[in-house]
Amino acid sequence: MLVAINEYGQSISLLDHYDVRTLRELRNTQNFFCPICKKEVQLKIGQKKVSHFSHYQLAECTIDHEAETETHLTGKQQLFTWLKQQYEITKLEPYLKSIAQRPDILIEKNDKAIAIEFQCSRLSDSSFQKRTLSYLDSQITPIWMINASHLKQVSTYQFTMSPFIWQFLTKFNHQYPTIIYYSPQKQSFYQLSSIIPFSPTLSFGQLNETKLNDISLDVLLYRKSHTAFQHFQYLWIQQKVQFRLHFSIYPQKNQRRLLLALYQNRMSPSLIPAEAGLPCPTMYWIHTSSCIWQLWIIIDSLLNLKIGEIVGFKTVYRAFCNRVRTKDIIVRTLPLVTSNSHVSFAVMEYLQMLCKVNILEKVSKTDFRKRSNFTIPVNDSQSFEVDRKVINLLTRKTN
Repeated sequence: MLVAINEYGQSISLLDHYDVRTLRELRNTQNFFCPICKKEVQLKIGQKKVSHFSHYQLAECTIDHEAETETHLTGKQQLFTWLKQQYEITKLEPYLKSIAQRPDILIEKNDKAIAIEFQCSRLSDSSFQKRTLSYLDSQITPIWMINASHLKQVSTYQFTMSPFIWQFLTKFNHQYPTIIYYSPQKQSFYQLSSIIPFSPTLSFGQLNETKLNDISLDVLLYRKSHTAFQHFQYLWIQQKVQFRLHFSIYPQKNQRRLLLALYQNRMSPSLIPAEAGLPCPTMYWIHTSSCIWQLWIIIDSLLNLKIGEIVGFKTVYRAFCNRVRTKDIIVRTLPLVTSNSHVSFAVMEYLQMLCKVNILEKVSKTDFRKRSNFTIPVNDSQSFEVDRKVINLLTRKTN
C-alpha cells in the first residue's frame, strides 16, 4: 500500500514526492501502521521499484486486499496522478469504514463518489461481487480496471475470456458494455467493446488502445465505440462450422438432454438449424454457447409450431427460464451491468433476429407469428452454405 499512519496519527502518502534520503530518515525515526487493522507495517524503500508499505509476513489485515505487486503499485500510482489532474477531490487508498472497503482511489464528481479499483491478481467471484455490491449499496459507483496482462487476443476481432474476466464487464448508462484493461508498462488503456460471445470462452469484439494522458476518465467511460457485425461475420460462420463438427463428435456430458431432444425431433447434432447461433447484442448475459441456448429456444418453443401460429414472448422466456433452472442454460452474474439490461433482452433480441431472417414476423409488441420453417441442412456439405446464407441475410437486414 502507498498510504500509512504514523505514530502521531498523521497520514503518510508515498506519492508526496519523498526522496530516498527522506524516506530512510522517516523509516529510522517513525513507526507506521495500517489505517485499517492498525497493525504495524514496514516501509520498503525502492530506487528502481516503487516504495511502499507492507504488512509483516504473519500479520493478517481485517480487509480483503490484493497483494501489492510492482505492477499494482505502479498502476495505482499512475492512475492516481492522472485522476488528480482531473478531479479536485481525489483520494488514494481511503478506508471507507461504513462498508469496510479500501478502494485504490476514490474521486468525488458532482457530489457523487466513484471508486477506482485496479485489479492485477485473480479474485474470487464472491469477493468481487461482495465488494462491488457494497459500493453500489452505498451509492458509490465502482469502476474496475484490470491489468492488461489478462487480455487474450486471438485475432483482430477474436478474444478468449474466462469467467473471471467477464466479471469486469461494465455498462455505463446506455452505452455498450465494455471491459477496461490498463497497462502500467505502456501507460495505455485497452477498451474492449461491442462484445458478442460465441461460446463460453470465445468472444468477438472491438479493441481500442489509448494512451493514459490522451484521454480523460469521462471520455474513457462514455465514448461511443461500436463495431458492425459484418466486420467479423465470416469468422463467426467459421466458428459455427467448428461447432457443428465438435458438437456431433465430442458432445459434453451436460448436453445429453439436448442430444436426446434432437433425436426426438429427428435432427442430427451436425445438422442443427442454420438459425441457431445468431449474434444478439445483449447475449453477454448468457454463458452457454450461442448455438446451444438458441437451439433450446427453437426446440422448446418454435420448432413444432405450424406456419401461421402465434407464440408470445412470455411463453418463450418461461421455457428459457426453465432451462436455466435445470442448468441446460447457464447465465452470467454481471454486477457491473446495472442499467437498462437484463438476460430477457437477449431472448427478445433472438426472436427479433428470427424476424429478420424470415422465420417469424412480429404481430404485436410481444407476439410473433411463425412465417416459415427453420433451415435444416440435409448433409454436412450443405451446412456451411445455409449458415452463410442466413448470416448474410441477417447482416443485410441489420445494416
